[in-house]
Amino acid sequence: MMSLNKLILLLLLLSIRSFGKEHVAIQRIISLAPSITDTLYTLGLEDKLVGITNYCPPSPSGKKITVVGSMNPPLEGLVVLNPDLVITLHSDKRTIDNLKKLGIKTLSIRNDSLDKIYQSYLKIGELCGVRKDAQKLLDQTKQTFAELAKLHKNTPKKSLIFISRLSTTPGKIAPWVAGNKSFYGEILAGLNSPSAIKNEKSFYQIPAEELILANPDLIIILTPRELSKKEQEQELKAWQQIPTLSAVRKKKIFFIGNSHIMIPGPKISASMKDFSQILQQASDEK
Repeated sequence: MMSLNKLILLLLLLSIRSFGKEHVAIQRIISLAPSITDTLYTLGLEDKLVGITNYCPPSPSGKKITVVGSMNPPLEGLVVLNPDLVITLHSDKRTIDNLKKLGIKTLSIRNDSLDKIYQSYLKIGELCGVRKDAQKLLDQTKQTFAELAKLHKNTPKKSLIFISRLSTTPGKIAPWVAGNKSFYGEILAGLNSPSAIKNEKSFYQIPAEELILANPDLIIILTPRELSKKEQEQELKAWQQIPTLSAVRKKKIFFIGNSHIMIPGPKISASMKDFSQILQQASDEK
């Protein structure tokens, strides 16, 4: 519940910002998601960023940008920055509704598929006056994907991507998996290694029985940082709980750990290259 003092402050700020704000070019942007912030940096809009979340990457130039909190920050913390535009994920409906009620311009972004990620570039570019840069980013990403796809025409595999680790939940086999409807699944399908599961969900916890039936040729485990050798050994040992899996028997379990692999933004072309390298490695290791 918002206190009376905060409510008065909020109303005062709104009355100030509403004066003469019609049809003003976007100059002050708040981003409420890491992928959005990364897109703004890539499109050269860093100087217009006045607020980011504590999950967002820091400014490449070292510019000090106000951290507004988590991806569901207090409303008054946004209003006090006097933004021309707040960009957030479509799933943050509460924040979107509250901002619209206050007359603050918002843009909601989806990033749960490759097409949605591509469209987010264009939407941000159009609204912020950098449409050509956004189109260039989109074209470059698609070109990278097309070139990588050519490398894997003759190496089909059934793959599974995991975004959680078995070793962190001892005795429990229900890891989070990226389905074929996720952008990860779309990338691997484009690289001739479609998901071993046909579930329509983007991300979900896969039961042990379904995992055994899927029997992937290779397993790729994603982490937001590179795992140590000891952590990798612990994870490989945890997978020995399911020795019948082809990927386990043939030692086709791979790791991708870095800061961009979990962020569906402009560095997705780097993620595509990461997956391509893993698939090439899997083919080379007989």
